[in-house]
Amino acid sequence: MFMVCTLLGVAASAIAWRLLDQAGVFQPDDHLIEKITTHETRSNTIVLARDGSKIGEFYEVDRIFVPFTSIPPMMVNAIIAIEDQNFWKHYGVDPRGIMRAAIANISGGRTRQGASTISQQLVKTFILGKERTFKRKAREIFLALKLERMIDKRRILELYMNEMFLGNGSYGIAAAAKRYFNKSVSQLETHEMAVIAGLFQSPSAYNPVRHPDRAKARQRQVLHAMLRSKFISREERDKLFAKPLLYRSASSRQDTNSAPWFLDHVREEANRILGSDIKGGGLVISTTLDPALQAMAVESTGLASTVFRRFEQGSRIEAALLATDHGTGAILAMSGGRDYRVSQFNRTTAARRHPGSAFKTFVYAMALKQGWTWADRLFIDPVQIEGYAPRNMTDEFFTEMTLLRAFYKSLNTPAVEVAHKLGVARLVQFAQQLGIKTPLKQELGTALGGSEVTMTDMATAYGTIANDGKVNELYAIEAIRGAKGEVIYSRSARKQETPAPLDPETSWLVTEGLRAVMRHGTASNAAHLAASAVGKTGTSNDSVDNWFAGYTAAVTAIVWAGRDDHQPIHSATGSSLALPLWQHFVAGSLQQPQWKKQFNKPDGIVEARIDPTYGRPAGGGMMMAFRAGSQPKGNARLRNEAPSGNETDPAGSRPGLRQGQEVPDIFAR
Repeated sequence: MFMVCTLLGVAASAIAWRLLDQAGVFQPDDHLIEKITTHETRSNTIVLARDGSKIGEFYEVDRIFVPFTSIPPMMVNAIIAIEDQNFWKHYGVDPRGIMRAAIANISGGRTRQGASTISQQLVKTFILGKERTFKRKAREIFLALKLERMIDKRRILELYMNEMFLGNGSYGIAAAAKRYFNKSVSQLETHEMAVIAGLFQSPSAYNPVRHPDRAKARQRQVLHAMLRSKFISREERDKLFAKPLLYRSASSRQDTNSAPWFLDHVREEANRILGSDIKGGGLVISTTLDPALQAMAVESTGLASTVFRRFEQGSRIEAALLATDHGTGAILAMSGGRDYRVSQFNRTTAARRHPGSAFKTFVYAMALKQGWTWADRLFIDPVQIEGYAPRNMTDEFFTEMTLLRAFYKSLNTPAVEVAHKLGVARLVQFAQQLGIKTPLKQELGTALGGSEVTMTDMATAYGTIANDGKVNELYAIEAIRGAKGEVIYSRSARKQETPAPLDPETSWLVTEGLRAVMRHGTASNAAHLAASAVGKTGTSNDSVDNWFAGYTAAVTAIVWAGRDDHQPIHSATGSSLALPLWQHFVAGSLQQPQWKKQFNKPDGIVEARIDPTYGRPAGGGMMMAFRAGSQPKGNARLRNEAPSGNETDPAGSRPGLRQGQEVPDIFAR
């Protein structure tokens, strides 16, 4: 009888083997196993600030690779205890585990326990999927046995702990540690490790944020399994279970970052540099961001809720701030709006807006480059040139004043006349040499900010003036390292020299003109900063766009305020909206030792006190800067002709302006 049973058993086994073989269970698909043996875990791409601190991550799935040697032993013990207690003893399949699960499931009347080993789970995840069939299960067992003959058990555990989904978008124990506890794996305590170990079976069911009670119950199961496997004592189990669990918010770590617009910009720049999406590439990107200045930028744009209160009727008024190191072109701070959660649109890089009088700086810089001086006189009267008839905001006509006074008072008619004499085409070319990349219209209105520009344009151009006339392209990335630490991109290796459109002396003269704006002109509310910072207001028609553009000896800062729908902001100006935010940021930057530097006057510059009306030397006049030898000895040059006939009669003013002709409401301040 025994012999018959044996023969029947052998026959049944042979038939089963034959059926499994015909079903392809034992098909030696080595290329399938290679999906596991050759797999390289793709970690999150990490973004670092200039001081080496982490400011963000990019990923398709949230994964932070941790090599087996860096995983705490107790974390390994917790996972083995609950998932595969005989892992170190079996060869890919655990017969004891299968019997234990079968008994538990039969006694419970339903499926209560699984019997898959960690190796089987890897095969299912990487190769076979979750189909519930006998053939798939048999194939899983066969491939798991083969897998364990091909790679070390430590490598199997390393893959398992780094690749498996653990809920809330996190893959692997390191991402889960960050997601649920805001800690690295090495910082986790044992009772927290037990929570994460419990997630492998069912991340959704035991999600500690959504189902804290279930997570706590699962933690008890893990701790009991650790006791059963003699990884902890009974006393330790009870103490660990009693310890409180403090979870962090499960919201995206990137959404709450202090520099979200900058991170978006870095991703775009990195994708352009490498020619591929950097998400999940395991890269390390070193950037130019200064965390202290970034915090000040966020704080400054945050002032909008107070500064804009009396103007904010109707649609929301936005604000943006961009700060750069003009000595290198490095972007130090970027706040693309008031609240990233409200709008992800980056107004520092993508918005094209009219700069208003902030563009006049380039008009006067070109004049100074061509030998004009701040003491040169202009007669201020209504003009019409080629059909263009700007007006001054204060209707200040029929008077003389120096070029400097016309600049710091931000009058429009003299700026247009200067631009006309210099040539609009040459002005456009000059502005482009300074760093304006957005196409400019070749018309006189451009002199008053009639052509749209970006904040990056203005930061580059003002930074060129601040940098003794040398152009530096703006950039956000210093270096990119690969997953193995190799340098795959370095900014220093690719930097190119650009011809300087200004000499240091002209740049200094422009700086002194901007200082006069701060002390005597449209930015006099910030006169207390004039010794250390300079800048210019800009306001377009109907106050649609409001700017302040300027710099210290080390940092260029641009602020814009306006509505995204281009609606007017009644009674607003660059001085009332943008300047308060700018001066708050600049005052803070000057408290940082690294960015607190002094302006250095170049050789060949002299100063003299000049009558701001007639441009002649005057002991009680305004201090003006000149190239040595160009300061006036008597009355300065008159750069345009005074009107003939009765000076109070508009009909006798500029040729082409007829008495009674309407002057368009075109102005910038």
